[in-house]
Amino acid sequence: MEQEATARNIPLSQVIRDLLETGAKSARRDRIRRDSARVARHVASRPSAQGLFEEAGGVHGS
Repeated sequence: MEQEATARNIPLSQVIRDLLETGAKSARRDRIRRDSARVARHVASRPSAQGLFEEAGGVHGS
């Protein structure tokens, strides 16, 4: 990390902060994807849930 900081001409603390921020964003995106997949499985397996989506205007993004 020290070499990266030197190469980028920034403090080591900034390299560490950037890595942590990138990791946190990635973890958040992964959690959202998992939750979205869980909801999709639930909706696909239950006609009553499918009805809610139809009432709301269908599935977005399809």
